[in-house]
Amino acid sequence: MAIVIVLAIALQSALAPGSWEITSRADIGTRPDLPPAAAAALRRAVAAPKRSRRCLVAGAALAEALSGAECQASDVRLAAGRAALQHQCGDTAGRLTGPVTATSFQLAGVVRAPGTTAPPMTLVIAGRRVASQC
Repeated sequence: MAIVIVLAIALQSALAPGSWEITSRADIGTRPDLPPAAAAALRRAVAAPKRSRRCLVAGAALAEALSGAECQASDVRLAAGRAALQHQCGDTAGRLTGPVTATSFQLAGVVRAPGTTAPPMTLVIAGRRVASQC
């Protein structure tokens, strides 16, 4: 019985191997501290979706898909097809949550840059498996 439970947990946390497209976008909301034109320019720059491709091997976990040179995912918790994790990119960090399957995920949350005057941002990271081979 214990082996079945451990196997179910391992399968739940693994993403299907292959080529994945990962898209992230941020929303800074309103910025009353900036002139309207500057706030609009910043919103456009931050809101532009950033796309990347990752090759995930068999058994890759969600943290591997979200971690790289600039960003790290940690404290990943999975239950009933949903994930909650701590995400950090540079000096911004926050908790992201959302649905996860073996072939897709959509995580969202509020991230902040502690120790700065920057307001919180809403971050959305979505991933989908686009091919079984890399």
